[in-house]
Order: sequence, then C-alpha cells, then structure tokens
Amino acid sequence: MSDVSLAGNQITPSPAGLIQLDRQGDFSSFEAIFGHDIDSMYQMPFLPTQMTGLVGVSGMWLDDSLRSFTTTSVDNDLWGLIGGIRAHTLHSHNTTTNFEVLGGIFNNNASLASVGGAIAADSLPAGSSKRQGTAFAGRVSLDCQYALKQRVFLRAGYEVHFLSGVALADTNFERNLNSSVAAIEIDNGALLHGPSFALVLVP
Repeated sequence: MSDVSLAGNQITPSPAGLIQLDRQGDFSSFEAIFGHDIDSMYQMPFLPTQMTGLVGVSGMWLDDSLRSFTTTSVDNDLWGLIGGIRAHTLHSHNTTTNFEVLGGIFNNNASLASVGGAIAADSLPAGSSKRQGTAFAGRVSLDCQYALKQRVFLRAGYEVHFLSGVALADTNFERNLNSSVAAIEIDNGALLHGPSFALVLVP
C-alpha cells in the first residue's frame, strides 16, 4: 500500500544493527449497486458492447498494522455513496466481460491503537485515538462473469482501488515515537490492486 520510512527519527539500532518491521493489512468491501442501461447500443469492432450507469452504497474496511519494538494498528471503517459506469460485452448465453469505473465519497470512522514498547532504555507510550473524516475512493475493474443460474453469477477479475483520506500504520507509527500517543492522522492515500472474486445476486 505504501512504503515504510523512518527517516528523520533518531532510533537506536538493535544489537544486530537492524530494526525489524512487520507490516500487515486487510481490505474488504461491500456494495449494493443499482444499474440503468444507457439507451445507446453501439458496435465495437468485433463484439456488441452495452453501457450501464451505476449508483449505490458501499462499505469498505481497511485495517493496517506495523509492529517492531512497538505496535501501531489503525482501522478505517468507511460508508458512503458511489456512482460510475459499466461496459459489458456478452460472449455467450452465460458469459459476460465487464469493465467498470466507480467513484464515491465516504465517511471514515478511523481508530488507532498503539501498544507501548521500548527503544534501548526509553519507554514508548501506549494509547488509542479516534477520528471521523471525509474520504474519497475510486475503483477500476475488469472481470468475467458467469451465470450459475438466472439471477446468480460468479465473477472473477482484477481490481485497482484508490483511497484518499484514510489512516495508515506507517504514518501513525512515526508520529507515536515520542512521549505521548499523537492523535490519529487520516490524511493519507493508498493504492491497492489484485485479483478479485465475487458472488453476484441480481434481484
């Protein structure tokens, strides 16, 4: 999601001369989307493609933690409205290829938990912090959808997510290397991408 940098912090090395950093994170999302076919149906060079306008609600959860001599964990709980467009091409009676572009505005309920540790003889603080803020998100995806039944589809593809206005562990880790736990910082951005799998239910 982002690079971990400790530049500018005066940290005493461990006996081995290195500081071990363990970064872990999880991302999941839920969407309820309503689509309306755009009237214009046009021909691509080889395949018929139909455009659909999309609008709906979404929930996203981004958890991130960084552990070394101390552990900093952040949780982002985002709920908001999304909208976009989908281009879909029917290959056969059961198989469709989809290209989607979505964007939205979210309310982010972010929380921080810092577990105290020690650098040499200095003790690091422990504490927690919460904050609400506005976040923005965008998604680009390409997938193939197969009809298991009339209104049940299995979808597999690749997604790229852009997030702005979220808390990340590395930024808050650096802020907490002092005598007290700093208020959570949520003005960070993240880029996530990878394969995706979904079960799609159409009412």
